[in-house]
Amino acid sequence: MTLNDNIVTDKPFHCLAGVDEVGRGPLCGPVVSAAVVFPPGTEIEGVDDSKKISPKKRETLYEKIKKKALSIGLGFVHENEIDKINILEATILSMKKAVDALKVTPDILLVDGNMRSFTDIYQMNI
Repeated sequence: MTLNDNIVTDKPFHCLAGVDEVGRGPLCGPVVSAAVVFPPGTEIEGVDDSKKISPKKRETLYEKIKKKALSIGLGFVHENEIDKINILEATILSMKKAVDALKVTPDILLVDGNMRSFTDIYQMNI
């Protein structure tokens, strides 16, 4: 099954979640991840890497995403835990928490970055 021109899988799926994080660069503060499930065929014009769009545009897109998403899960790992387990492990943990917080169980995760698998759900790193 083709997801788009860049991602191909032969695994059947009906529900897909995108997963990404923020906060890996700062010296202090939490790492936060989000997992989002949209109905099939959903498109939201202007969605891109958050570092490439203005804060005002991010706010506008956030409202559109909230309206169209079937489910949004958030995961937080705070600085005291980051200090104990390191930033990579904290990022993976926050992504797992975000996926676990979804109200629907996806068949496939599209994860931004090169992360090891962190759930039993089929995962593709993009």
